[in-house]
Amino acid sequence: LEGPRRLTKFTLGLGIGVVWLAVPLAMVWFVRCVNPVEHPAFPWAAMPVAALALIVNVTAQQLLLCGYTFTMIRVRAGLVPAVALSGLLFVGYHAAGYHGAWLPGFNVFLTAVLFCLARELSGGIWLPLGIHAAWNFLLGPVFGLAVSGQNQISEGWSAFRLEGPAWATGGEFGIEGSVIVTLMSALIVALLVSRLRANRSRFARLS
Repeated sequence: LEGPRRLTKFTLGLGIGVVWLAVPLAMVWFVRCVNPVEHPAFPWAAMPVAALALIVNVTAQQLLLCGYTFTMIRVRAGLVPAVALSGLLFVGYHAAGYHGAWLPGFNVFLTAVLFCLARELSGGIWLPLGIHAAWNFLLGPVFGLAVSGQNQISEGWSAFRLEGPAWATGGEFGIEGSVIVTLMSALIVALLVSRLRANRSRFARLS
């Protein structure tokens, strides 16, 4: 949790999380798999409690994934093993929501890779924490959609429904299990890897 510019990193993470979700939702809407709910009753009164519960949950996950597991493996075995093993543990943590499908598990692994790379790039958990918080809060309390195969976080309401083939909507797991999210997550991972390589190359030149 330590380090400079914590608020800046968290805010940047929120922005990345918003884009990470907005692009797949826009693409799902483009392929006509989004059906608005008529006259949805937004649960304003429940939002503060939902936000508090969500930030506690997300912080706990990030402390376990990026704050402890990734860091302990990183200092002993290096970056690649740390990312891979942390990702596999994150996949296991969410296994109850896969309902026998393989793509949701792969997407969760990509998500963990994204978080770990964001932690490596920023030097702390504030960047991945912001990304994670924005994704879960928008997906669950704000839009009322399933989060990692679970609907409890939506407070029993929904702004719209995702209806269509599982490759687009993610099926029972929610949009996090869709091919569209796979592509978007892979793109962000590629950008983070590119930024890490650029930073290392610049550091090597300076040293």
